[in-house]
Amino acid sequence: MLAHLRSDYLNLIDRLGAGTMFHLERSVLVLDLARLRDAFLDAYAAWQRQPTSEATELVQRAAADLRRLDPDFRFDLPETPPAQ
Repeated sequence: MLAHLRSDYLNLIDRLGAGTMFHLERSVLVLDLARLRDAFLDAYAAWQRQPTSEATELVQRAAADLRRLDPDFRFDLPETPPAQ
């Protein structure tokens, strides 16, 4: 069955149409963006609690991932976390 499905993908792209594909791609983008924002905020909060080199690397990587999907996203990691 999987071999058959691999060779016959149901022509979904042809069936859905450009408008539907646009909205489908957009909804996936919105979900990815939300996931990346959550990951960035988690990494930044962890860095604020313990600003280790590993935490710094994680927050910088999360910011870079988010920037790839949202070019308007800007973030500069402060040298030290804010006082709590």
